[in-house]
Amino acid sequence: MSEEIKNRFLQYGWLAPATFPLTMIGGRGLFHTIFFLYVLWALASASRLRIENHRTYLLLFLLLMTSYAISIPFATDIIRALKSWGTLLLFSGSTFVTLAMLQQQPDNLRRLLAALGVCGLIAVFAAYVDLGHILLFEDEFMPRLQLKAVSLTFYLPFLLAWLWLGIDARGRRLAAVVLTISAITAYVTLSEERSAFVGLVCALTCLGILVLRVRVYLTMAFVAGVVMLAVALNGEALLRGLSGGQDTFTQMDAFSSGRLTLWSQAIQNPPENWLIGAGMNNARYHVEVVSIDGYLVKHLHNIWLDAWYETGTLGLAMLVGLLLYVFSTTARHWKAITAQDRLGAALFLTGALTILAETQFSISYASREFGIYAFTCFAALLHLARRAASSPTRPVPHPPENSA
Repeated sequence: MSEEIKNRFLQYGWLAPATFPLTMIGGRGLFHTIFFLYVLWALASASRLRIENHRTYLLLFLLLMTSYAISIPFATDIIRALKSWGTLLLFSGSTFVTLAMLQQQPDNLRRLLAALGVCGLIAVFAAYVDLGHILLFEDEFMPRLQLKAVSLTFYLPFLLAWLWLGIDARGRRLAAVVLTISAITAYVTLSEERSAFVGLVCALTCLGILVLRVRVYLTMAFVAGVVMLAVALNGEALLRGLSGGQDTFTQMDAFSSGRLTLWSQAIQNPPENWLIGAGMNNARYHVEVVSIDGYLVKHLHNIWLDAWYETGTLGLAMLVGLLLYVFSTTARHWKAITAQDRLGAALFLTGALTILAETQFSISYASREFGIYAFTCFAALLHLARRAASSPTRPVPHPPENSA
């Protein structure tokens, strides 16, 4: 029975991270149920998971989590800080399960991409079904609270690639791609969530430049067209806060829903201990920082300021160090990645950058979106970079000697 459980996990259980953005559309309860079943399944199968040649990544990850943990004893709410740390450890720790499985079978990378594509398609369908249910049966429609746009922006590149490779007829392929981009753009625009819209813009830009390798000016022209269309459809919501007759700071602060005020308050009122911070998920207790127009927010809505305020300069430095390692390793081996693997590398890089773009305005460093979605992409990027680095160099053929 034990071996059967392990075998099932190695066959398809490890692909569960591909479903997590989809489960978020169904609600946090569904997500937590699937996620913790995945954790238990992974722990039961841990003896069959092996990671090779990624000691630097493992060391940086351990240093990151250690730097986050140091602030826990000094937090205002120690239990909250400890719970947030443990949850993030489980979220981001899934990166090593993915990394181990990608190393086991060469075909696992293709399977992960396919799983993300299929789940993306289901997610688009589920998102619109959920939207229909809200419009028909809910008394109030509050797009920013009820619509889960982040999941669709993350799935977008993988779904488009899956459709493009899976549909033979060129006309149907183009129609599917256009319809998908239109459906996701419409949903994100309707959601009124501007951080998700920033993620959409980032995803489309990276798709054009990294995946399709279209000229930059053509990609930017297409993205500009999408932005203008979105503004035409729901500009009042996307451009809310902009008005004339105000100084630049006040106008941009209103446009950013008070984020500039939030960020300036954090800088003017730094944590008491600048090295280790106020403790994970404890910024909420510093009223002078998180208060906006009489309302209290839970975090600073920026990955760098969130990490700095709650885990200090040490935690921020470790986070930046890990990100620099992942992206620099990917860049260093990019040209050596085979043409067959280049598509996967471009897609996972697009996914990681999409989430990172959204963390600048909304998603926290301790969120499930960053801890799972981005770290899954990191695992794939490092796997592809390591595979490129370890592949034997092809010998350069010598020109034939002239015959006498």
